[in-house]
Amino acid sequence: DITPAEVTLFADAFCSEIEKNGYESMIYYNEYYGYMLYDLSKLSEYGMWYVEYDELPDFYYAFDMWQYTESGSIPGIDGTVDINLYFKK
Repeated sequence: DITPAEVTLFADAFCSEIEKNGYESMIYYNEYYGYMLYDLSKLSEYGMWYVEYDELPDFYYAFDMWQYTESGSIPGIDGTVDINLYFKK
């Protein structure tokens, strides 16, 4: 029962605390969260990590990392893994 404004404030507070401790933070979201729950304009100082399991992402706004599968495979790792592309600025 929290509002999109509260979700955005919580994400901002969390990322701010992470960065105060010397780490890079990112907002992780799918299409629903990106359009309906986060006010991404208020989180623009953080990296954006978008998840969509499709051939090409079709999210309207820019993002820094794209998680395109949860069923990837890496030699030496048992089971499936998430695979992401990071677009360095």
